[in-house]
Amino acid sequence: MNEPLDRTLNRWIDGELNAAEAVALEQRLLADPDARRALYDLSITDHLLSGGMEPAAFHCPKIRTLADSPAEARVRRRLWHLSLAAAAVLMLALITVFSLHRGSAGLTAFQPTIAGSADSRITVAQRQDPASGWAPGEVLRIERGSACLQLAPDVTAHIDGPAAIELLDHHGNIRLFEGNAGFDIGPTGRGFEVVVPGGIIRDLGTRFALHVHSDGNTDIQVEIGEIEVATPILDEAIVMRAGDAMKLDVEGQPAALSHDHGRYPRPDGSPVVLFDDRFLAPDGTLLADHQPSAGIGWDIREEASPTVIANERLDTSFGARELIARFNPPPPRSVRDVYVLTIDLLQPAHIHDKVKRQDGYESITLLDEDDHPVVSLRAAATHGHRWWLHDESADVPTPHTNVGALWPHTLTLCYDHNGRVTLHDGASAQAPIIAELRLDRAPPLSGVLFLNRTGGDLAIERISASLLQQADAAP
Repeated sequence: MNEPLDRTLNRWIDGELNAAEAVALEQRLLADPDARRALYDLSITDHLLSGGMEPAAFHCPKIRTLADSPAEARVRRRLWHLSLAAAAVLMLALITVFSLHRGSAGLTAFQPTIAGSADSRITVAQRQDPASGWAPGEVLRIERGSACLQLAPDVTAHIDGPAAIELLDHHGNIRLFEGNAGFDIGPTGRGFEVVVPGGIIRDLGTRFALHVHSDGNTDIQVEIGEIEVATPILDEAIVMRAGDAMKLDVEGQPAALSHDHGRYPRPDGSPVVLFDDRFLAPDGTLLADHQPSAGIGWDIREEASPTVIANERLDTSFGARELIARFNPPPPRSVRDVYVLTIDLLQPAHIHDKVKRQDGYESITLLDEDDHPVVSLRAAATHGHRWWLHDESADVPTPHTNVGALWPHTLTLCYDHNGRVTLHDGASAQAPIIAELRLDRAPPLSGVLFLNRTGGDLAIERISASLLQQADAAP
């Protein structure tokens, strides 16, 4: 556009023209359609910037009269519509900026938290440490156990593994690739969304459960409130209410599902401590007279010499022994029982004879309620006293690990009712798995047997055994 005209029009809009200049501008506007269009553009821009109800040009009766001619009215309408579109774009941009700011503020105010069960193995974007954080676009995997995810201040998810979940945004919305999940949503969490292979589940203020199978089919159950299920093949979303259950295939096709088909995941209850002993007793205390802090006590099945506590440890260096740590009776079996045994080991006092005595061995064996061996952790001099797992019923061993029984270390053994046994090099199930077995028989346990023979020895600083059970369903 002509710059001198622009300056004149801007001066007129600002009320700076004198009478002669205003008459000259009026004559030019009468003769020049381009000048009139330029005036409308500048006037409407001024209106948008000032927030006024009407463009400034229309405050001038003569110019408004010009605009009211049929030809100019069409131009006026077109320019007004374009300006409204520009205003809409501006408003959208402002809303977008506000939303981004809101998301950024949410990120600083709240980060998802991950609390795994005692037997859980969790990675976030293949990182072994869940405490490192969980960012949008990253996939959390629960290989074993369960986890409680606080996705937003009013959105809690309880998820049983194996499961894979992607965090979609800073508001806590997720994509559930696989797994059994229960969601508790409070009032401020309304609108929370879970993307599954067959559609999108949107919360309307509720408690609901999802089970995404490995084939992508999803079981949906509503316990309290309502949810909305949107699928790519249905024009309208399906509203599900308390007591409703439905199956959704990978294409988004719904089908009937009995309400008792699945199980709503609940937070795990506190582990039931079955046995715990740190050997906090005066030196020389007979093990048979020692009472652990939890558990029935010690049963001396065999000992070459009296077994005593010294230096707050139990050391079998002074002869062959069979010692049973008797668990407290476990509560009735639940849907998900996992025994977690953690043992802190030290170097035995008799270490000098381990090279020449190649017939020595040591073992730690889980016993069933009839004292029959179920699975053992074994080590032998012939293999450098390196640990391996052994299925006692099937007489099946695992390969030898690289962790030896004669140096200070901590081991964790997990045993579940499905017959999976894992040995971890560390103080929890999150530690690396160094051996694993699948048992055909996985009965309840009553204790653990410590055995050593002909030069094989164990020095124990602490032993703890817990039973992890699924908490009772909420009423």
